Amino acid sequence: MREFIMHEAREKAEEIGCKAEQDYTVEKQRLVEEEKLRIKKDFERRQSNVDLESKIANATETNKNKLLVLSAAAVEVEKTFIEAFERLKGISNDAGAYQTLLKALITEGVASLGLPEVLVRCRAQDVAAVQQAISAVSTGAKISLDQTAPITVDTSVVNIPKECIGGVVVTSADGKIKCFQTLNSRLQVAYDTALPCIKPVLFNQQGSKHTDTM
Repeated sequence: MREFIMHEAREKAEEIGCKAEQDYTVEKQRLVEEEKLRIKKDFERRQSNVDLESKIANATETNKNKLLVLSAAAVEVEKTFIEAFERLKGISNDAGAYQTLLKALITEGVASLGLPEVLVRCRAQDVAAVQQAISAVSTGAKISLDQTAPITVDTSVVNIPKECIGGVVVTSADGKIKCFQTLNSRLQVAYDTALPCIKPVLFNQQGSKHTDTM
């Protein structure tokens, strides 16, 4: 009887031992898999952070370089504008060419206003040249098929500012409506309209589809 009980006890103990071993193996495998998954997710998170930081760093560097390029381009464009400004300063030294230019500016300004009477303002040193230019407009500036606009030099007010390098300002008789035909204003117009077209050519940049041709 004693041997039978001991035998049964040993079998029960072995059974419990096997069950415990199985449970241990299963639990260990579960914990290992969970830890692997946690490590994998942590690695992916860290990798994602590294990729994101790398993209941000690259974007920051790219933007920094773009700003440097844009800044350098702006400096070169400004140099070009200043050079053109300096060259325009000397145009009044050529009396013949300046006379022709004044005539064209006055004619265009009068036509743009389309008024029955206009005044022309200019630099003090250009009064004589402007008067000659007005005289050269033999029949006046035509504003309709049968009407011309009387043109006179406005000497009753302080003329255009000292920073003006030439040209004229054509105004209505009361001075309220103005057409700026100064060299300063025409240069600015040329700058504003031409820059979107020439900038892509000068700096190998893609221009607007509306301004990629002159």
